[in-house]
Amino acid sequence: GRECTLEEGLVCVKMETGTNENNNGDVKVTVNDLERISGTFEKGNLVLDMCFEKIPDVKVSSPNSEDAWAGTAMISLDRGVTEQPMVCPQCSAGTASTGLAVDGGNDASNQGKYVCLDADTTPCSLQVDAGGNSTNSSIGGNDTNSSIGGNDTNSSTGGSDTNSSAGGIDTNSSTGGSD
Repeated sequence: GRECTLEEGLVCVKMETGTNENNNGDVKVTVNDLERISGTFEKGNLVLDMCFEKIPDVKVSSPNSEDAWAGTAMISLDRGVTEQPMVCPQCSAGTASTGLAVDGGNDASNQGKYVCLDADTTPCSLQVDAGGNSTNSSIGGNDTNSSIGGNDTNSSTGGSDTNSSAGGIDTNSSTGGSD
């Protein structure tokens, strides 16, 4: 008489465009070797909100060397109950106090604390901090610890005014928008 509950989509990744000057721009997000979203995102737009069965391999790039993107990249290990900034081991140090900038060129150092430069040819990998705490290489918002567990809330599909956002449970099918 034991019951087994299958929990799908426990690990969620959320990326949002910042609201500061020049944060709008081009970004491409690849998850587990599948392009999930690529386009130009306006300030405050949700870029990605997806959940996965295990920690995904997330890479960001910028196909346009003239229009960098800046914002936050967060990960939740409990379906969004708590979030922590993702880390970018290969990113350069920027001059802003928070956030991530992804630039196909090399002039966006003032848009993020961590900057992925020359990202038109060399994507940057985003990862969960192995210690569960954000480190000095964290990207974005709050330094919140995450715990495994939580409720069964599914991630929602976020929209945007001119771009499509990807969302939902990963089913190994590519979801993305158009420019």
